[in-house]
Amino acid sequence: MAKRQIFFTLLTSIQRAWRINLFALSAQLAYYEFISIFPLIIVCLSLLGFLPIDNIFLKGADFLSTFMPPSVIDFILNWTDGVRKTGGVTTLLLGAGALIFSGWATAGAFMHAFRIVEREPIRKKFMTVILVKTFFSLVVASLISLVFVIWVAGPALLSLVSLFFRMEEIWNWVWLIIRLPIGILIMTLCVALLYKVLGYRNIIFKEKLYGAFLAAIFCYL
Repeated sequence: MAKRQIFFTLLTSIQRAWRINLFALSAQLAYYEFISIFPLIIVCLSLLGFLPIDNIFLKGADFLSTFMPPSVIDFILNWTDGVRKTGGVTTLLLGAGALIFSGWATAGAFMHAFRIVEREPIRKKFMTVILVKTFFSLVVASLISLVFVIWVAGPALLSLVSLFFRMEEIWNWVWLIIRLPIGILIMTLCVALLYKVLGYRNIIFKEKLYGAFLAAIFCYL
């Protein structure tokens, strides 16, 4: 009985700490919301031809050459050249956007867990429900982030591998054709699972999810 009381006291203390840090978490979500705009802007500008993204890579290589050995610079330039041949710089930018989306999803899952705790008092409801929902929220968020990293940054990773294994250029097009329908199917299942786990009314990053998904499909086509 004493151990159970200590357990619930600890959970109550955590709940109070969550309430105190709620403003900080809201600020963190706003931060992710703010920085997430820039990858999409850069992608759109590069697609429309208004942003000389290749020159930016070259200038970055010149800057790195001041304190890095030439072999590393040559590797970076060869890798970016391979990336441009297999999917363009937009692939890298969308890959960076996937990492930012990982921060979105994690923060959104935690915010949902806090809402559950606020709505369901700890002493009156089963903690199992809260813990299970929080766990699945994090699992689904991590799954979506992993899907974005694999299926959006796939050509960049494939081009990096091709530098070592001399893979055929035709395989890049085959990979593009294969991953498009599979990626759409996986994203659809992830969205359905996300809705099932988190519910229809408490989706925090629904618009961002579909926005990033449509941007990825647009860049592929």
